[in-house]
Amino acid sequence: MANDTKFWDELSRSIIMKIHTLAPAKVLELNGDKTEAQVQPLFLTKDHDSNLLRQPSVPAVILKHCRDDIKVDDVVFIVPAERSLDNFEGTNEFIDPDDVRTHALQDSVIVGVY
Repeated sequence: MANDTKFWDELSRSIIMKIHTLAPAKVLELNGDKTEAQVQPLFLTKDHDSNLLRQPSVPAVILKHCRDDIKVDDVVFIVPAERSLDNFEGTNEFIDPDDVRTHALQDSVIVGVY
């Protein structure tokens, strides 16, 4: 019975670890008008051999209230969007995402500067 429980525990953990929520990140680069940044998530991950790994850097949209304060090397908090932001243009138009990506780090938004 313990092996059955271990399988289900590992499966549920694997699924949960793929659903991203709020995370701290380091600002690596900013575009000229501070509307987008390249950030490095600060949470480490583990491979199958339990080696600690850095997550890859990802792009992030910077909300207006963060633009005056943000600079390279700052710690920020990112939240992945529910759906892909590839077709988001910053307008109030409805978005038709043409892919099935959900809660992905590459669709993050910077919601605060620490």
